[in-house]
Amino acid sequence: MMKIAALLLMLLAFVAGAFPASAQDKIVKAGDKVKLTCEEEPSLNREYTITKDGYILLSFVGAIQIGGNTEQSASDKVAAELVKQKILSKATVTIRLVLPDAPVKFAGAVVNVGELPFKEGLRLVEVVRIAQPTEVADLERVEITSATGDKVVVNFAQFQGIRDEYNPALRPGDIVMFLIKEKPKEVFVLGAVGNPGAQPWTEGLTLRQAIDRAGGVGTQGDKTRVSIEREGKIVVYDLSIASADAVLVDQDRIMIEVVRERRFVFVDGQVKRPGSVEFAQGKTISQAINEAGGPLGSAAMNRVKLVRKNAVTEESVNVDRINQGFAPDMPLLPGDNIIVPKKSPKLDPLKIGAGVLLMFLLFGR
Repeated sequence: MMKIAALLLMLLAFVAGAFPASAQDKIVKAGDKVKLTCEEEPSLNREYTITKDGYILLSFVGAIQIGGNTEQSASDKVAAELVKQKILSKATVTIRLVLPDAPVKFAGAVVNVGELPFKEGLRLVEVVRIAQPTEVADLERVEITSATGDKVVVNFAQFQGIRDEYNPALRPGDIVMFLIKEKPKEVFVLGAVGNPGAQPWTEGLTLRQAIDRAGGVGTQGDKTRVSIEREGKIVVYDLSIASADAVLVDQDRIMIEVVRERRFVFVDGQVKRPGSVEFAQGKTISQAINEAGGPLGSAAMNRVKLVRKNAVTEESVNVDRINQGFAPDMPLLPGDNIIVPKKSPKLDPLKIGAGVLLMFLLFGR
């Protein structure tokens, strides 16, 4: 029996040590904040801070040493002192520790992840100041989740130091999350285009459409070398081929290369500005003549000469028929020479008749 009793005592001791003290066994310490309630004297009902020596300071009573006592024993001690000093004939006192409010936490796209002790009047701007959002933080969508799970999204970018509707007061246990900015859906058209830069992406957008939105291929652009970079891979397209095109995806990078060297064709003869005309892929003979100022009134457009670079012979091109739509325009090559000749002088029938008559009179006898 003695052994059994000893074992029971050991088991009780183990159980007592294995489980933490109950809520009513909380110890009051120096610096703690406590809430005192006295049923018989409501004027004593408020929060008190325990002094560094462990005393609670009460009106009418003075200092009572309760540091190191449990909540229950501290309550009994204060009640006994109220009766002892004959302030009350009976005192029902309850002392409870006031636990600190849960801190406000912050995380996300910030330099500093952490938390702030809660205090009355704490606002979002104080969290922003300490958290230091990074460049990728979306201040238009700051997410605040309460301790109960309620969530609100605040456009802090509108605060601007004065608009407190975008700088809300925070509550104990709030979690402030700085979200990363969402990337806009776009493609990038770069190089020799009218307006290089980002263009909005929509489902089904094609390579040619994106280039058109960017102002089209510039005069220095090489249509034969247009590349799409996607996830580190590059595909080159020759857009001088009418059927060449591609469907784009979000974040594609399009590069229109610059022609490696400037190329020209030369227009001479009966045009307003004889000289060189810059060559571009697809340029035709009629376009080159127009870029040289157009033909003079004396130009014989029905027998324009085209001399190819390094060619021995020349071609005769009826540009009149091209302009009238009766013949296809002739594409050029870099280095081509175009010569617009002068019209042959017209013969006057009266002058011819007079000359014949004169010859007859002089030599016809």
